[in-house]
Amino acid sequence: MHFCCNAGSLVSGATPFPEDPTDYYAHPALGFVGCNQLFCRGCNSFVRSVAGLGFALPNMQVDLGALYDRPVLLEAPELAPTYPERRLYLCRCSRWLEQFNRPVFIAEPDPLTDPTMPWMCGGHLVRVLPCDLDGVRVETEADVTALVEKAFTGFAGPTARPKEAALWPARLYALLGVTPAGQIVAEAAEARLADPDPAVRERAIQFFTIHPLPSGVARLLDALEGDRSLLAGELEDAAWRALAQFLDRNDHVLELARKEVLTPGRGRALYADLMAKDGPWMLDHAAEIARANPEWVPALLDAARLHHDDPHAVRARVGA
Repeated sequence: MHFCCNAGSLVSGATPFPEDPTDYYAHPALGFVGCNQLFCRGCNSFVRSVAGLGFALPNMQVDLGALYDRPVLLEAPELAPTYPERRLYLCRCSRWLEQFNRPVFIAEPDPLTDPTMPWMCGGHLVRVLPCDLDGVRVETEADVTALVEKAFTGFAGPTARPKEAALWPARLYALLGVTPAGQIVAEAAEARLADPDPAVRERAIQFFTIHPLPSGVARLLDALEGDRSLLAGELEDAAWRALAQFLDRNDHVLELARKEVLTPGRGRALYADLMAKDGPWMLDHAAEIARANPEWVPALLDAARLHHDDPHAVRARVGA
């Protein structure tokens, strides 16, 4: 099963809301959509929704169970057309009219303005072969292999979300997951980290930024510790962005990142993440970091202002 980010999201009638129950909000980089598999823990039922409908009268008292059981909500006398950007959600015990986009679960909700229903993403089945992948029909694993080859060279399906072709390999894996077809995508991504075309390598790095699978992360770490020839130019920064999510989870990555920001000509891409996740060390070494790359001091101070608990102390250490 796949589950949406943030336990699922409520969306307006103007926000994409997929009909396919296997489609879901996999990652912020892969396009925001409403969850079509919200489940209510209060009445043990999946939440229904419809755009452009609301209750016929304000604060109208209705039998939600009977309304929920109606095959076609559009024919319910309790409901009436409303603004198209509004979306009505209901289960057997709760209802909600949404006109914005927000997580279905908010840790400290305002009871007057935020949802408090016992709803969450109930899970989305993994897409299995044969199936449609954003407008491309695949029947066999051989079809997946051929499609992934095209995807890493810049092809995206006609209904791909998002439209940015560089992200489509990650979208394919998000849909196929830990299936044999999904494994084909993951193995192709790892192999493309060494592709002679830098555009292909960049797509592979983006893949492992979104899906930090151990095999790909290990390859990126090996490259940063050794021969960086395949990470020339902006790809080195991209590789660090992929690894930055491990700064507070892996001591080896953290130590390598600390060394990076103390090295002339390196480390700028890490300033923000280290300020947020390793703030005390960054404060203690701010002057050394500035001396290593004095031309990047403005970027260092910007990162401190946005992400450090005490940006004024960082500025003082730098002497700015």
